[in-house]
Amino acid sequence: MDTKHLLKINKSWYINYRLPKEFGGEVVKISLKTGDIKKARYYRDTVLLPLISLEVKYTILQRLSEEMIKTRQTHNELLETMKTNIRVINSKNSISECLKQYGFHLNNRTTLKPKSIKRYAGALNTFFNLIIDKEINLIVYNDILAARNNLQDSKNYKPNGIIYIFQIAKQFIEWCEKEKLCRKDLLHEFVIDLPKTKQEHTVVIPENMADQAVNAIQKWSLPAIISRYTGMRRDEVMKMSFEDIITDNGIDCIFIPAAKTKTETERTVPIASKLKPYITKENIKVLKNYNVKRIDKYNREEV
Repeated sequence: MDTKHLLKINKSWYINYRLPKEFGGEVVKISLKTGDIKKARYYRDTVLLPLISLEVKYTILQRLSEEMIKTRQTHNELLETMKTNIRVINSKNSISECLKQYGFHLNNRTTLKPKSIKRYAGALNTFFNLIIDKEINLIVYNDILAARNNLQDSKNYKPNGIIYIFQIAKQFIEWCEKEKLCRKDLLHEFVIDLPKTKQEHTVVIPENMADQAVNAIQKWSLPAIISRYTGMRRDEVMKMSFEDIITDNGIDCIFIPAAKTKTETERTVPIASKLKPYITKENIKVLKNYNVKRIDKYNREEV
């Protein structure tokens, strides 16, 4: 009777597999939720055997175990989920190939300026030059740890620079997970301590001085008022549309889509009571008539 890597507890069959020592040597038991030995063998041959041949087997089995405990899926749904994970893991996309696709995405499917894209590319090249070009699925925690240590040992990068590089690298991995270019849990490998920066005390501008600054140039006060009460960047304010005004849990908010932000991260900003009188359809239409370059030129001349 073929019961290798199978264990029967009560009337249900389990996958019973001891991980190699280099992966912790733990015994992984996953309920197959069936008492039929034929189904148990089928699940084992379909799911477990391909995973054994992968270098990332420990992480995948652990994640699958957690998913199976937390959710109550039918046998067919569970099997399809596992097959999907295996297909993604077997994709064998290299780091360099994923970086090329990400570069195409930044250049053609975002509104990032060329300077921002150049900074992103520089940060990604700095980070992944510290990791041997291999299948992106084979990146492990030790690779990330070594990259951080190399950056810290280098005199070229301050703590803020290292944190920025890691932020951009994480955004890249999140995009790869979304596009199914890598395994879904790859971002867990980036859970690592980063250098701490010195906290600087924020200078609070007195309200009367803020009022004077906003009203200094009356014709351009509207963008300044919106920025003052939302913390939105200049370009984000200029790209606002009336459709971005939403209600979230009964609170009026401004929704800023990822495509309109510098960091490609969407966010929702509550509308302060002092700002509400200015958020009208007519005012938001006027924002599009502002010329950002003219504002910059005027500011430089005045200063």
